[in-house]
Parts: sequence; structure tokens; C-alpha cells
Amino acid sequence: MADSINLQSEETDDPYRVIVQDGNIYMYDTSTGQVWRKADKSDSKWEEVEGLYDD
Repeated sequence: MADSINLQSEETDDPYRVIVQDGNIYMYDTSTGQVWRKADKSDSKWEEVEGLYDD
């Protein structure tokens, strides 16, 4: 399992970014701010991360 942040090496118009950290995969939508998370396992499911940026 990966435990470090993956860096994107080329520019793209794709609004999604993927980060792998601490055994979890995070998908971040740069246009809406939504974040989804799933464990780095083949049988895990995506779940939306709620309240990440709430004040």
C-alpha cells in the first residue's frame, strides 16, 4: 500500500486529483471541493468525506 502523496507531473484540464495517503485513496474535485475516500483495497467502496472544510 502506498503511504505518500502522489504528485502530478503534467498540467491537465481534468478537475480531479488523486492522493494516496495512510492506506487510503482520496479523490478531490477541484471545481466543487468535494472529496471522496476509499481504503486501498480492491473490495472497498468510495464514500464522500463530509465536513472537511466546514467552519
